[in-house]
Amino acid sequence: MEELIEVTPEETPKKRRTSTSEKAKAAAAARAEAPEAAEAPLAPAKRALDPLRLRGKRYRAEVAKVDRSKKYSLEEAIALVQATSSVKFDASVEVHVQIKNDGVRGTLDLPHGTGKIKKVAVATDEVIDQIAAGKFDFDVLLATPAQMPKLAKFARTLGPKGIMPSPKAGTVVDKPEEAMAAFAGGRVEYRADKTRVVHLGVGRVSFAPAQIKENIEALLEVLQSARILSVSLASSMGPGVKVQL
Repeated sequence: MEELIEVTPEETPKKRRTSTSEKAKAAAAARAEAPEAAEAPLAPAKRALDPLRLRGKRYRAEVAKVDRSKKYSLEEAIALVQATSSVKFDASVEVHVQIKNDGVRGTLDLPHGTGKIKKVAVATDEVIDQIAAGKFDFDVLLATPAQMPKLAKFARTLGPKGIMPSPKAGTVVDKPEEAMAAFAGGRVEYRADKTRVVHLGVGRVSFAPAQIKENIEALLEVLQSARILSVSLASSMGPGVKVQL
């Protein structure tokens, strides 16, 4: 019959843990014994992926037409934007203006419009009922000061969509019929984003170059007081072109 031997906790061997400082000292000693290993060259960093590799062959061909290190005159930039638009639809021409000042926002009547037909609605009781039902069949919403309290409860819905009436946007007016004609004819709202860049559509690729130029100049004129830092143009899905100020 086997004899059972009782082992008390005091007699059980404990595994000793190595402290972090001891590990560091051991690693330093190992490097000292083998200095050639410590001086071995680091593995080469991974090569950054060229964003153009993710683009199609047609887009890369259009980008090759633009000297990315050069700033073009406004006339040259417009011609390049029109020449490098390779989509099958009448693309928008967009201007991107970097400014220095904060809180830039307002409205502007473009001489030749944007080429987009906007649906403009006035916040009548019937339209407010449609908003409550989740129907937004308009691009611009106008309201009189008297109707604003009724729209206040929809601010969280209309605000993110960019259609909440606001005095700064010129959409809270006493005479909505006059404002409706202006917005339908070419009045646009501009505002700087969090990075102080104003993005605005200023026409279509099919516009005459002179029309695009006059629209851009109208925007730059109202932004002069905001201290313009840089300007670039692009068509929808087309390469950007820097403009010489």
